[in-house]
Amino acid sequence: MGHFVLFGVFIALSAVASATVPIGTVALYSDGRVEKLVAIEENGLRWEDDRMRQFLRSRNPIMPILESRQLVTGKVYFQELKSGDPRQIKDLPIGTPLHFSVTRVRDGGAQTRYWRCEFLGDVRDSVLGKARDLERYRCQRSSLSFGKMMGLRTRDIRNFIYSPDLGVIVRMERTNVKLQRTRTRKLIALFEPGVDYRTLSRAVRKARKD
Repeated sequence: MGHFVLFGVFIALSAVASATVPIGTVALYSDGRVEKLVAIEENGLRWEDDRMRQFLRSRNPIMPILESRQLVTGKVYFQELKSGDPRQIKDLPIGTPLHFSVTRVRDGGAQTRYWRCEFLGDVRDSVLGKARDLERYRCQRSSLSFGKMMGLRTRDIRNFIYSPDLGVIVRMERTNVKLQRTRTRKLIALFEPGVDYRTLSRAVRKARKD
């Protein structure tokens, strides 16, 4: 991606049947995170951040990251569905838990992670200055704990809002259960492919300052 860091002119993207934004679109979040859409693949959307890390994300918002790749170090991890069917999440009554597990493979080792997710219903709200149809979810991730307290232990809880027409999560509230710390991230801008460096640079500096 070369010197992808920060460029941009804000674009108001219309809802489209492809349910995604164009390749080259840059997303800016309230915590200063910057990601560029570099590919649309069969399994999902591949984003690259300004730290030269790529993330392959499923089109199903409750699925965790399918692949994380650090381009500088070459470190990679994959996550594959082990049990359950996350595709059924919207077929269930609102608020009904859906359970599934994934296998996370990293550095030659594998770990199973357990997920419990609920679809909390649709909502229409303004995102980037435009009214959009959005979806609300709640998920919690657990893993096996060994020792005296052997069993499943919840690691984090995520409440988030997903935009089907943009293909991105527009708001995420994530709680680290052990640390009892909650962080919130919100999509604050999208920039068109090939946008100006200086404009995005100013926007990112402002987001990180705020």
